[in-house]
Amino acid sequence: MLPYIEIFNAKVPSFNLLIGVGAVTGILLFYRIAENKISESDADNVILLLVVSVLAGFISGMLFDKIVHFKSISEFRQNLFNYTGITFIGGFSGGLITFSVIYKQVFKSYRHFFMHLDIMAPPFSLAQGIGRLGCLAGGCCFGKPSVIGFKYPVFSEAYRLYGNVRIFPVPLIESLFLVLLSFILLKVIKKNNALYYIFFYCLFRFFMEILRGDNRGRYLLNLFSPSQVICIILMFAAVICVIISRNIKHNLY
Repeated sequence: MLPYIEIFNAKVPSFNLLIGVGAVTGILLFYRIAENKISESDADNVILLLVVSVLAGFISGMLFDKIVHFKSISEFRQNLFNYTGITFIGGFSGGLITFSVIYKQVFKSYRHFFMHLDIMAPPFSLAQGIGRLGCLAGGCCFGKPSVIGFKYPVFSEAYRLYGNVRIFPVPLIESLFLVLLSFILLKVIKKNNALYYIFFYCLFRFFMEILRGDNRGRYLLNLFSPSQVICIILMFAAVICVIISRNIKHNLY
């Protein structure tokens, strides 16, 4: 755990730094993939849409985190404008909805919608994988006590909950998985990348939720965490779209 990195005598939050590194790396890879597939202006518009969607995703991720953790409406209202945490699955869902809604305003139709999403999927997975290292450095999204893993410092939430024991390195495992998934989407799968990203990431995330040691919010039927519920919905949606795409000549675009 390394909450801050000193750069030119200035302390920079490692979480923010790694999120930034991931974003820049993802954008560079996106332009590399897009250069022979779409026009430069279309690529710029996709990135613009992505930026807006990511901002919307941060808002929806924070709202989702409040909804699943706060026990009463009054507690939710009191903390509405206070930062209390963020949930990736909630942010991803909100960002995807935002991207889908405003896409037609920019491109006038949904003709190349899935093609653009497919180009974005490998860079997005890579950026997310690098960003997850920020969670490891920042001390959030930690796992349960385990025989393998890291010991967290005394000021961390993991130490407060479990003490001086090894914690399963969920963010590190997720980071490695996402980088590998990015490579597989780019070099192996190649078509319907966005749908396969959603399916494989949600499947992976579903099981990672079981190993998480931080507060996962209110469980549905005392069985599934809120993130697991969204993962199930997104997986089913992805499977249905892949099945439909196999019966469409141009793979949804």
